[in-house]
Amino acid sequence: MRRLSVVKTAYVNVVGIASVFNIGDSSKITPRTRVFAVQREAEIFFDGEGDLNQFEIFSLPLPVPVRSEFVRTCIINENAAINAQYVKILGVSTASIFHIGSTNFIDAEARIKHTRQLLQVDEP
Repeated sequence: MRRLSVVKTAYVNVVGIASVFNIGDSSKITPRTRVFAVQREAEIFFDGEGDLNQFEIFSLPLPVPVRSEFVRTCIINENAAINAQYVKILGVSTASIFHIGSTNFIDAEARIKHTRQLLQVDEP
């Protein structure tokens, strides 16, 4: 049995990188993001440092869980609708989903390489 989602008011402050705010049913949602972030104490920029192929994290295959046993379920929805008066979301970011409705398939992926480069302190 499909259920109806009823939300009187939805407030979302920010929807960020590769994220989804969806009202209504969907068949498939597949947000993806690849981020290379460098934080430096000095404002220095190098040519070609944004090449994501140089980092293994962006090319490794993602592990997929293997279903090893069958789980039998029985779902009883006592109400035909899910009701909410007010939903407040501060932020949906980096391949995330805020979805009001039904979805058949979701496959979200976020790969982030964050590097901090600090200035070296010369000790006397």
